[in-house]
Amino acid sequence: MKLLAKLKIPFTIIVAGLLISVISGLIKIREISCENQNGECSRGVTQKFTEAKGLPYSSAKNKLTEMLQSNVAVKKYTIHFQIPAKLEVNIIESKPKYALKNSTSNIFSLVGEDGRVISQAESSDLPTLFVEKDLHPTTQTIDMETLFASEIVFSISNIHKFKSARLEGGKLIVEVVEGPTVIFPLEGDREILLGSYVLVTDELKKEGIGSTIKNPRIIDLRFKNPILKYVQK
Repeated sequence: MKLLAKLKIPFTIIVAGLLISVISGLIKIREISCENQNGECSRGVTQKFTEAKGLPYSSAKNKLTEMLQSNVAVKKYTIHFQIPAKLEVNIIESKPKYALKNSTSNIFSLVGEDGRVISQAESSDLPTLFVEKDLHPTTQTIDMETLFASEIVFSISNIHKFKSARLEGGKLIVEVVEGPTVIFPLEGDREILLGSYVLVTDELKKEGIGSTIKNPRIIDLRFKNPILKYVQK
């Protein structure tokens, strides 16, 4: 009796395992849903999910796992089975924060805050930095100078509207709407640089009230003390 009792538990486990294996092979996935932290997953994440439809449960799950692990836009994910034949995917999705564009190309590289290129697009509403180098393909990480400049451009976009921002000759050049052209270095303390930018532009506005003599043309923040160049009206 004791021997039978000892054999009963392993036998139950074996039977359960066999049943799961058989069911996994018989059930074919007919539906796949995907949600991220904000709602529906982006097209860049789900565009190949159809390849997993019609496959047996285990094969479909493995296929989705492979897709999600190789997608740089996916930080974390879970996959759950729902009766009768559905896989439910939940992810934490990285969102692009910056856009890069080469003047010779119509493609934008969309970059996350960690510097990784998440996707590419033909248009973008994100703060855009024009670069001289070829654009980075998806899954690659941009260099530190470009990331530094992108963060400055993003911060300025929350303060003032700008016509353009570009990397040129080892510096960042930002043309502010109805304002001066601002030159930034590609290294240093971003908070100090942005603070200097705000301080100088605010002072220029105060000085410009009622004045018809000078307009600020260039603010160069690459030096210890900002250099201002004016143009006569």
